Amino acid sequence: MKATAGFTLIELLIALVLMGLLMLLVLGGLSVGGRGWEAGERYQQQQAEQYQLQQVLRGLLAQAQNLRVRSTEGEVLLAFQGEPDRLTFVAPGRAGDARTALYWYRLQQDEQADGHRLVLLARAYRAGEPVDWTRLFEAESAASGAEPVVSERHELMALASRQPVLGYQAPNDAADALLRSEWRNEPRLPRRVEVALSGESTAPAWPTLAVALDEYSHALRRRQP
Repeated sequence: MKATAGFTLIELLIALVLMGLLMLLVLGGLSVGGRGWEAGERYQQQQAEQYQLQQVLRGLLAQAQNLRVRSTEGEVLLAFQGEPDRLTFVAPGRAGDARTALYWYRLQQDEQADGHRLVLLARAYRAGEPVDWTRLFEAESAASGAEPVVSERHELMALASRQPVLGYQAPNDAADALLRSEWRNEPRLPRRVEVALSGESTAPAWPTLAVALDEYSHALRRRQP
């Protein structure tokens, strides 16, 4: 009687081990691919959020108002104070709609327990109100009889090791002229404001935000026949 050919126990065990190794390789590849896909989606989401943030800032900065305010010392100043790392200005409460109420805004870096963040402070603009630049967004004392200031704080993005760097172009400067690092106590608004981030980060790159102020584009249209 002829014996039927078959697998020995050792051959069966070897086949099972090889199949197990193959499954491990397949699952490992799927895991790496899944993590790569998730990282790509996070990166795309961060880029989309940065784009939306830049659009909001562009709309507000472009509508900076050419207003005069009086300081607490009685000095008449432009309602626009630009520093290398922060900017205070007045603009409509809704970007793109000049008919809405005016607000004070301050773009600056804040230090939090989990790191630095780019924030936007906002509060209602009051015509004729004496301005103290250092306490502009602090609640006024009820004992003074003034209506308390209601300020808002909007966290825009985590900065990690990056720093905000602002630049200002004078109205009469050439387009390729070096930007000024400050715009304080000036008689006119700057023609252009740039917001950049310096330093290294694993977050998507922040393209320099260059905003031409509407004040000058409106003036140009008025001069045209």
